[in-house]
Amino acid sequence: SLKEVMKLIEETNASTTQVARFKKPIEQPALVKWLVDNKVLSIALEGSLHQVQYCERLKSIMDYLGDKLELDELTTIWRMQDGQHQVVMDNIHMLIACAAVRFTQEQLSHLFHLIKSSWTTENNRSREKLLVLVGKLGKEDRGGKISSQVLELLWDLAHLDNLPTEIVEQALRSHGSILSDSFNVKDQVRQQYAIMCIEDIKKGTWVVPAFKQLLKIVRAIGRPSYQKPEKSVVAELHHKYDLLKLTIVSMQRCHTLSCQQARSVVSLSTVKIDGRYTHDQCMAVHLKFIGTVLQDGLMYLPFGNAKDIWDCLVANPNSCQSDQENCFDWFNSHMKDMEPDTLLKMFQQRILFFDAAKLTVKSFACIRVFYDNVNESDRRTRRVGNSVIIDNAALHGLDYMWQAALNTPSPAVADEAILLLLVAYGGNRMKKDVDFVAKHTTFMQKCCKLMEENLASLNDVATVGGALQNAAAAIMAGVTPDVHPQSDERLSRLLSLERLLLLAERYIDKYENTAFRRNSLPHGAMFQGDKIQLQVFAEQQGKPDFEVVTHSNDTLHNLRRKIAHRFNTTPEHLQIHHDDRMLLTTDNFKLLHQLCLNDADIVTVRVLFAPTANNNIMELSGGNMPARQAFLLDQEKQQPSVIMSSLSEVFGLLYKLGALCVPNLTKRVRSLLMLIPPDPAVTTFLQSLPRSNSVQDAPEVDTGASPVGSFSDTFISSITSDSLPSSCPLTLDGLLQPDSPGMSAFRVLYNLEGLSSRLHPAGFRADCSPLVAARYIDSFLSAGGLPMLLNILKDKVISSHVDAEIQEEILSRTLQLLNLVLTHTVGHET
Repeated sequence: SLKEVMKLIEETNASTTQVARFKKPIEQPALVKWLVDNKVLSIALEGSLHQVQYCERLKSIMDYLGDKLELDELTTIWRMQDGQHQVVMDNIHMLIACAAVRFTQEQLSHLFHLIKSSWTTENNRSREKLLVLVGKLGKEDRGGKISSQVLELLWDLAHLDNLPTEIVEQALRSHGSILSDSFNVKDQVRQQYAIMCIEDIKKGTWVVPAFKQLLKIVRAIGRPSYQKPEKSVVAELHHKYDLLKLTIVSMQRCHTLSCQQARSVVSLSTVKIDGRYTHDQCMAVHLKFIGTVLQDGLMYLPFGNAKDIWDCLVANPNSCQSDQENCFDWFNSHMKDMEPDTLLKMFQQRILFFDAAKLTVKSFACIRVFYDNVNESDRRTRRVGNSVIIDNAALHGLDYMWQAALNTPSPAVADEAILLLLVAYGGNRMKKDVDFVAKHTTFMQKCCKLMEENLASLNDVATVGGALQNAAAAIMAGVTPDVHPQSDERLSRLLSLERLLLLAERYIDKYENTAFRRNSLPHGAMFQGDKIQLQVFAEQQGKPDFEVVTHSNDTLHNLRRKIAHRFNTTPEHLQIHHDDRMLLTTDNFKLLHQLCLNDADIVTVRVLFAPTANNNIMELSGGNMPARQAFLLDQEKQQPSVIMSSLSEVFGLLYKLGALCVPNLTKRVRSLLMLIPPDPAVTTFLQSLPRSNSVQDAPEVDTGASPVGSFSDTFISSITSDSLPSSCPLTLDGLLQPDSPGMSAFRVLYNLEGLSSRLHPAGFRADCSPLVAARYIDSFLSAGGLPMLLNILKDKVISSHVDAEIQEEILSRTLQLLNLVLTHTVGHET
């Protein structure tokens, strides 16, 4: 029957050229009257509405009738979905959406009335279906008579109270889709809804949905147009309503409401202001809209507005961490939306006042972009490729970078800040007229001065903490409370000291020239280190694989010579690879442990070409040329490690830090001491030992002597009084006893290493040949050195409070020296 009805409709709609095929086609008015009078559509709708094919055939009847449907029949069709499966509802909605294109205004009003009536009684799932139907009605409108009513209906539905967020979002999606995509919606209609959104924002009601919808409308209006290509609608709206101020005021108001509802700052980010959207979502949509206004309106953010955003989300004492992170993210991505003057004011008046101890990776990334842009725009720095040229050493924010490097608890942030400081003080390697001695000296003096200040504050904290504990103990009648009110301050100072040591260490590692042989070797290169046995693999076929035995304090240059000797070539014709990286010749005089070469590691060697090695080949160092010697001497004086070791009282400061018995701090002090030349007081005494035959005859060495001026006159006296008095001469016994005046277990270990540099020197030192070392052992034994070494092994000589790693290294180094001395003695007796 349905097929026959469709056949009648096809015959009626046939063109004049096709009429000849049919004998007596029914005229359209007669067919329509027959279909309506007999309620054929209602009867057909009682069939298999769950089948898609059946509904596709019904669509032809619905489309044919269109505006001829009676309102009663339309109501009947609408009621057929009551209590039906979701599939039946979808199919009925499809049929109605297809026919609604031809509906009259009366039919459309009746349909919208039916939709509103169902909205009040249906569940949320059915409401979602109704929204889909309304969206289809708006999208399929081609004459422009439906879209305005659909937009109004969706707007009203989205504003209803007690709706779930999903329903509101779906209504807004359909509303925005029609505004953006519908050909029949004019810009005047879009502007009308934009103004309605602005009014909702002003009232402080429906804020987040209004901003979301306003974003869609602004983007839809802002599309290029042939009629108004030069005019920005966003700029017009901003001129009329001051969108930036409107948004910032709304953000401040919402933030205040969130703080009032939140029980604590921790829960602030999850508070729902209107019962739908969280505080984080609310702040994010405000920031997003501000960015859209700036970009689409082609405007710069004024300083006043930028300051208000910062004060609301960062400087506000009630702001949470997510507020600060979102604010930093926003400023980082909108740096180009601020003029240089605004950037400088924000940096100086707001950014630099952020607590460095609260820095995170995200916040520091924003501050670093500010730092770079402000200094570049002020012509204090400039980029040449990947390098940064410092044209003015007085960089904006340099002091803050020191705070960030020393005070932040985040290692990642500290690393980034340290890199910036290294560039600020040691950069400009491309410029030829730079006084590197002055730059290195300034940096090292700054580090030492800050170490001094933090160490003095650390002592003050300990004094105050002890006084408070004693007072509390007196109040509690002799019971010492387990409370340390200064513990946070102490940990902060210790962290700053550790970072300062790390900073100095990385500065030396970055700017030390290790491509040539030096006279003033670093402490770590003076004595034999731990044994290292390397597996050497040759890339070329026919070359043998073998093992090389060396030690951790050997240089890459010596390793090259040993390998070259096995290959019967010269060191210059070798390429050595370790862990997928090539060991460069510029690192020839770095120590193996600095290059991360450990015992049992594998190195791969490539011989570039293999000339026959001459046993009398001289090093290509040009060391016999006076001009070359003068140049190398000048280069050596410019080395950061040499400059640091020449600072007055630097060793006394490092000894005090090592004696604090804080494992991380001790490790950093040890690493730094390995990179700089040895203490001149210890070196002078040990050099003079062969000329004295007893402890009593040992020369008096003033420990306060130093070749360069003090970085703090007030600190000299404190260090001297707390370590070793300048009037107290060094003695061999005093160097090796932790309980000697001014000594500590840390210093004993350092002195043992200095002694080892004489008894068992590294193999590349010209001043300590095997014969010289053997004579030195004799002098050491004559001075009573053997009993002193044995005394170190006695129980309780080293305090149990000393770090376990330091204790182990002292015992290990002592046993090595005893083995060396006793072997030497037995050899003489034999």
